[in-house]
Parts: sequence; C-alpha cells; structure tokens
Amino acid sequence: MAGCDFLSRAHPESKAQMERLLANGFQGFKESLEDPTESVKLFRNVLIKLNDMMKELKVCPEYDGDRSELFVPSSEVPDGIPVYVYRPRSALPSDATILVYFHGGGHIVGSRDQVDDTCKMLSSQAQCIVVNVEQRLAPEHKFPAMMNDAESAIKWVLANRTAIGGTDKSKVGVSGDSAGGQIAAHLSNVIPGIAFQILVYAYLKGADDLPSRTEFRDDNFASDKTIEWMNSLVMEKKEDLNDPRYDLLNNEKFDHLPPTLLIVAELDYIRDDSYEYAKKLTAAGVENDVFLSKGALHGYYTQPGFCVELCRESYAKAVEFIKRVTQRA
Repeated sequence: MAGCDFLSRAHPESKAQMERLLANGFQGFKESLEDPTESVKLFRNVLIKLNDMMKELKVCPEYDGDRSELFVPSSEVPDGIPVYVYRPRSALPSDATILVYFHGGGHIVGSRDQVDDTCKMLSSQAQCIVVNVEQRLAPEHKFPAMMNDAESAIKWVLANRTAIGGTDKSKVGVSGDSAGGQIAAHLSNVIPGIAFQILVYAYLKGADDLPSRTEFRDDNFASDKTIEWMNSLVMEKKEDLNDPRYDLLNNEKFDHLPPTLLIVAELDYIRDDSYEYAKKLTAAGVENDVFLSKGALHGYYTQPGFCVELCRESYAKAVEFIKRVTQRA
C-alpha cells in the first residue's frame, strides 16, 4: 500500500481498513493486471466477504423502516433494473425527500447490498425515502450501460414519486460514492428536476497532475495504474474516456447544476477531483460545500460498521445538507 507518512496521517479506522483488506485477500491490482477477469472476480469476492463481516458485527443500528424491492422498467434490461426502496416507519415529513443512491466500485465491482447499511442510516437520520440502484457493471456491460441504467432509474423516480411513498411535491436528490458519485454528477448535468446532489469522493476524471494524483500515485488501492486498468475494462474504446457523461470536469456548463455537497477522503488518489469540481461550481455561482474527512481512505463511507466515527461525521454532514436544501420554500 502506501508509505509511512501516509500511515502516520491515517485515522485509526483507516489503518484498520487497510489491514482488513490485506487480511482478506486484497493485494492490490498491479499483480493481476494481466488477468483482469480474475482480478475483478477476486475483488468482488473480497468486498462481499467484508460486507458480510461488517453485518455480523451488528454495529449499525437496526433500521426502523421497510425495505422493498422494485424493478425499474428499461429497454436494455428485460427484467428491469433492481432497486431497493427504504421508507422509515415513523411518520415522514409532508412531501418527504427522496434520495436516489448509486454505489461505487469503479463501475466493475460493488452492489446495492454493499451500501445497504449506508442507505438505511441516511434514510433514518434524514427521515427521507432512499432508492438504492443496482446499475449494470463492466466488464460484462460496457459504458454507457451503467449511465443508461441510472438515467432510467432517476427518470422513473421523478415520474413515480407517489408510488414509492412521496408526493408530487417531494424533492428528489442524487448521491453516490466513487464511480457512483460520477453517475450522480452526470445525472445532475443532464436530467432536469434534480434538487440536490451529494458526491462522495467522486471520480470526475481529474487531470493527472492534480496534487492528490501525484501524492498517491503509487498507492496500490487507488492509483494512476488502477484507474487506467479500470477504465480499460469499462470502455469499449479509449476515446470514450472523453465522453461528457464520463469526463464531468470538462463539461462546458455548470451554472444549471443543483446545490452540491462534496464529501472528500483526505488520503485518496482522486481527492482533488472534488476540489476542482467545487471550483467550477463556485465560478458558475452554484451553491456548494466541501467536507473533508480527515485521515480517511477511499471507500470508508460505505463501511459504517467498521469506520464508525468517520461515517458518523460524514453522515451528519450529509443529513444536515439534505434538510437544509429541501426545507427551503
């Protein structure tokens, strides 16, 4: 992984996060770049194992609400796009807010089950309805499959607020971590009617010379080689990396975007993507806030059973933001 200086700056929960990955079979991506299928399979299995371990700890509070499964109609997915819908059991505010969440994983790993606790805790704490989307992944489904699924999901939610427990006046926001944050940012850019976005250490295709890219270039967990490898699995052709759905920092317009919260992990290769995006929003006059999680690593936000303190702070910030932007007249 990274060197001594990196470790000296890491939060105790971040150090445990690295140790846990290594202890459960993750050795970084570099050794298996020649066999991408095997590497993807390995990492998917590691994440499933870690999620099961976290669930067994029973650290996260029991969700006092209902979780149902729906399938969003899609011309590309015959059986529909699977989603979980979370509704708190206690009385929801009138015109309850709806948050649509997209999991991360470089568009090649991850699942809605691996962000289940995160969605439950956000639903409880913000007293909102959460829709947790299972978008398709590469390499089985190349770009733009995941973006198409996300567009189908958000359009369906906007058109069916009452069907999932909201009202016609319910405000709809989007959120996601890492690649899921990239998806959320894309949706805010092209879909009218999104009230806010919460982007968690989002991959926004920042320039290679950003300070965090230089600082963590040799980190096995998320580095330039890792990003290059993931992109090669996601894209049919290299030119697609410049597609405006993927290259969010190079879009021409930003002044139409909704209020934005950027949650950033301090010790993260793609940390400065968020700061560059914030600069674009500020220049365009868009309300935005950046919350830096000190000593945090990429991936912490969806591990509330392991990264208890880090997640508590970040979720509190997300909840405060949701309430602030949705309770305005």
